[in-house]
Amino acid sequence: MLCLNCSYNLEGISDDFCPGCGAATKPPFPKKFLAICGISIVFIIASVWAISALVSHINRPTIWFELAVQPQFDEVGAFRRGMATVRIGEYWGVIDTQGNIIVPIRYEQIAFTANYFDYFSNLPYDVILAAWREYRDYYWQWEFEVRVYDLEGNEADRAISERLLLRYDENFWVNELISMPEWIYGQWKVGLNDRQGNVITPPIFDTIVDIYRWSAIVELNGLRGFVNYSGIILEPVYENIQGFLNGKALLTHNGEHWVIDAYGNRIIQLFYDEIIWDAWQLHIPSTNIWENEEWFTLVRNNVLWGVIDTQGNEIIAPAFHGIRRVANDLFAVSIDNRWGLIDMQGNQLTPLIYSFVGWSWGISEGMIPVAMDGIAMQAGWLWGFINEQGVEIVPLIFADVRPFNNGLAAVRNHDKWGFIDIYGNIVVPLIYDEVETLTHGGTSGMTNWGEVWDNGFISVRVGRHWGIIDMQGNEVVPPQYDEVRRFYDGMAAVRQGDLWGFVNKQGAVVIPLQYNYVRQFNSGLAVVGMGIPWRVFHQVEFEGDLSIIDTHGNYVTINVGIDIDEIGDISENMIAIRSGSRWGFVRVVTR
Repeated sequence: MLCLNCSYNLEGISDDFCPGCGAATKPPFPKKFLAICGISIVFIIASVWAISALVSHINRPTIWFELAVQPQFDEVGAFRRGMATVRIGEYWGVIDTQGNIIVPIRYEQIAFTANYFDYFSNLPYDVILAAWREYRDYYWQWEFEVRVYDLEGNEADRAISERLLLRYDENFWVNELISMPEWIYGQWKVGLNDRQGNVITPPIFDTIVDIYRWSAIVELNGLRGFVNYSGIILEPVYENIQGFLNGKALLTHNGEHWVIDAYGNRIIQLFYDEIIWDAWQLHIPSTNIWENEEWFTLVRNNVLWGVIDTQGNEIIAPAFHGIRRVANDLFAVSIDNRWGLIDMQGNQLTPLIYSFVGWSWGISEGMIPVAMDGIAMQAGWLWGFINEQGVEIVPLIFADVRPFNNGLAAVRNHDKWGFIDIYGNIVVPLIYDEVETLTHGGTSGMTNWGEVWDNGFISVRVGRHWGIIDMQGNEVVPPQYDEVRRFYDGMAAVRQGDLWGFVNKQGAVVIPLQYNYVRQFNSGLAVVGMGIPWRVFHQVEFEGDLSIIDTHGNYVTINVGIDIDEIGDISENMIAIRSGSRWGFVRVVTR
């Protein structure tokens, strides 16, 4: 080997430098190679870190828990729209998901309108009802005082509260007078106090007929009078005073009828043989809470009935044997038990040929049921539908019908139920023994209000077994279970015998039927239990051990650093938990 610089023969020379010229006999380590090595090392380290992080992420739980609201309450409700009712002692309030108090904890009863004994089912789902009660043992009647809050916890003013509440149930007037019973000489007598405890009248009356804010109708020895905040305005010497509509009452005496105001003043005289002041046949709650409620009154001359408003204006002249309101501006009327449809202007929309027209609670999706007796055809009543213009849309060929919901109505022939669309076409064959609205706690039973499709599903029964169909009539869950419930998180609880499990929307059993008690899935979790369930009215109670499972049936443990003695409802990613004697909430966190 020769030196590259001077061609000196380097054979046998081990020195790193040439003896001839002193140049290096071995080339330097390539810099490019060093760079490549460095980059490779960095890449290897980064790859190892990424793989480690990915494995850690994969092994990380898909669901974990955080203590959201410390256990501090005696009782809690489920979360709705980010809020839950809570109780401390005797009083209720509302908190948000952080535990902040939205509605003060000072009410004896509190609820969201959509869940308050169905009194306010027509109200939107953004109103909270807060009420406290005073029990009066006279005639077992309740006295209410009511407040209304919005979702931000703002209290509505008095006028809005009354507008929202009073129209739906007369018991919810925010009255300033309270009936005060007293046992006197072996019989009950009743007087009136204001809410500050001041006596308005002593207990001298037999009964309080009606109270409207500062005014009351009283009765003594079968005759009626009028009381307001200043005392007795009209002595109880009148044959009849009928209760308040829009702040007015009807006074009848010696054959005369007078509309009186809340102070007992006579406003207008009415000239009819009979007046039914608060006629249930004419009352349909408005679906728009911001509209004024229209109240109408039935009047009779001779044997013919008509309709007036509370101002005395004649809406329909007395010309019919029967009148019933079926929509805001539509009335069913009859002569000799044959019914038809007219509007508020008296225009006849259908001939008076039907045995029945319209339900008492209004119309459904623009459709009005009508029926005719089938004597000529040796059948019972035959049902169909007309529209708001009186045009017959669905022929009268069914033995029974229910209101329309989501464009479909349940109909029955030969004891079998199915569904039709608004044109009368059969969408679901009439092959089922029963159809019901799905509920979270079981099947609800068929109601006159119609079967409500739950996100496009409804339960059906064949023989003794229940299943679920969709709106095209497909049997999503074949009728083979003793009980079915609605879908939550794509899962529906089903029962055979004493055991519950879950199926998916393809009808496949996802979680085997092995539990004595289940609640619906929410936030990917469900409460299940082994023990003894029993029913108290429509509520299912349970005695036994409760656990939480995920959608695969795996048991899930809540670990938030405190002892958990009981699991409550799961709602909106919040789980009610009891630690000791106090309730709080755990938040469900998912990735």
